[in-house]
Amino acid sequence: MSITASISTFGLNHIFKEASRVKECGADSKRCGCVIRTHGLPCACVIAKKLKLEKAIGLDEINTHWKRLSFEDDVAVEEGKPGVSILTEWNAI
Repeated sequence: MSITASISTFGLNHIFKEASRVKECGADSKRCGCVIRTHGLPCACVIAKKLKLEKAIGLDEINTHWKRLSFEDDVAVEEGKPGVSILTEWNAI
């Protein structure tokens, strides 16, 4: 199972932003601030440690909230992929 199939795009975007902070704060938790960890996602210093050890971020390190939140279009839902379609509501707006 790929990580992208299990975590919302929004959650992955947050992880990507934190990964871009690794260069500025490294593994130093004081420089990192670790704010995003309170939201159930790995922060920059955790990602830096993972990179140093050449380890992946485990699915168990990500809060279930980010694994349930998924917005797919009607085609994806019809194809049996997990997700909730908001296309009908979006078009109504």
